[in-house]
Amino acid sequence: MAFVRKPGRGRKKKPLDDDLDMPPSPLDSLEYTGNPEKDSRQEIALSLEALQNKERKKALREHMRLTTDSEYWCALCFETREQKEAFLKAINIYHEGDKYLDGLDMARRLGINLPASSMAYRPTAKENKRLSALVKD
Repeated sequence: MAFVRKPGRGRKKKPLDDDLDMPPSPLDSLEYTGNPEKDSRQEIALSLEALQNKERKKALREHMRLTTDSEYWCALCFETREQKEAFLKAINIYHEGDKYLDGLDMARRLGINLPASSMAYRPTAKENKRLSALVKD
């Protein structure tokens, strides 16, 4: 069984990581005709062109570096819970939590200027409306 896209329906869905400086898909501009042979040739041609594009390669490498870098966090360790809580209270951040804290917020409170980042910062998760619709009140 073959699946054929309907004419005029390209990749219009908003990607999950749309706020992450990801280069646009080369297929975004493709208008599907409904002819699988013609459409697949166009997809391959656009994909090859994108793969050979040096600027796109550079942007993809940077996107991958930013999204796969796991060295963006640190941990502080104390001898006791009381020491940890005293420290967090002293820097006036205890009310924000005591395990996972926003580093940008902590730096701001401590008057520390951090280097700028090209990564879009998303401190809270976006609601998935399809999943939320499944929740019974």
